Amino acid sequence: MNEKILIITDNYRKINFSSLLSLYSTDFINPDQLNSLRILNYDAAIIDFKEPAKNIETSNILRSINSWLPILVITDFAFPDEYLDFMNIHGYGQIKMLIWRENYPEEIIKYIQCLIHPGYADAKSEIALVLPIYDAKSQYNNLLSLIENVNILIEKSLNNIYIYLVNINCENNIENLINKIEKNTALNNDTIKSQIKLVYRKACNYLDALRSIDSQIMILIDTYKQYNISDISKIVNILKLGYFDMIIGSNSKSDEYLKNNINIMEKPLINSLLPEGITYLENGLIGMSATASNYILSLLKQDTGTPIDLELLYISKLLKFRVLQIQIDFIQKENIVPIKTNSLSLIKSIRRLKGLKVSKFKSA
Repeated sequence: MNEKILIITDNYRKINFSSLLSLYSTDFINPDQLNSLRILNYDAAIIDFKEPAKNIETSNILRSINSWLPILVITDFAFPDEYLDFMNIHGYGQIKMLIWRENYPEEIIKYIQCLIHPGYADAKSEIALVLPIYDAKSQYNNLLSLIENVNILIEKSLNNIYIYLVNINCENNIENLINKIEKNTALNNDTIKSQIKLVYRKACNYLDALRSIDSQIMILIDTYKQYNISDISKIVNILKLGYFDMIIGSNSKSDEYLKNNINIMEKPLINSLLPEGITYLENGLIGMSATASNYILSLLKQDTGTPIDLELLYISKLLKFRVLQIQIDFIQKENIVPIKTNSLSLIKSIRRLKGLKVSKFKSA
């Protein structure tokens, strides 16, 4: 193997990195020399400090030099707060956290291989980005921009990302959209053919499409908005840590959206659906682990009339999944229909949702 690994450690855990990683080219840097670094030509970095705060600080120093550098952080035991701390690591590259077990030192090799080769040693390693298409003509420019941005992640960090284009009631010729993307995007032909998948060529039921996707991580993307790829990368990295089952990417600056679309009477109804600690804001990205998506998608119904993000959150609440809400920035590119304009309709749809889910659990 020719891969180069950078190792920065305080030697608290006395890990024999040289022996464990003998098949790699390894360089050790004293923590005191970090500020003198200017270039990082490594395939991955291992950070191993006793104090979690030092791990975060060191990660950010490395990411300030190379924002795409894959990082493996070694820790003793991960409390929920420590998982949350990982949101403070900057950059776009992959992050993995290894809870150190002295009797299983070879886990370092597996984690490093997964960082360098994201599809390694896991038959179900796919990351599915789901892009619904309602109107190929009006959504074209936004879809093209989204796909080109995701391609940066594919080329530089996560080559196991697959883009699923889901045709939902789209009367435009979906094949023309694919052809235009092939001609006008910066993606090379191999990426187009191997990593962009059309779930249904004809208009389909959105939930049937989601249930047909088998992936380690699924991220639902509102294709009427544009995002910073660092937010997509952040959601992937947090879910890969394994503590949270669902990540909701919300825009905290969406007060105007809520003011226009949700009245005072509706707020208590909506709040009754939300997991503890979650506030209903304008959502753009929803990430789920494989376990969460399998359970949630089996319980979703097409005909409740409730916005899908509320339905996902309510099922997560019933199943007691661990849900994290993070702040993301996005730009609304198209004018879309508000989530609900009629309080009576919302009340009825929430009742249908609660009735369906409660009866489902009672029969289980």
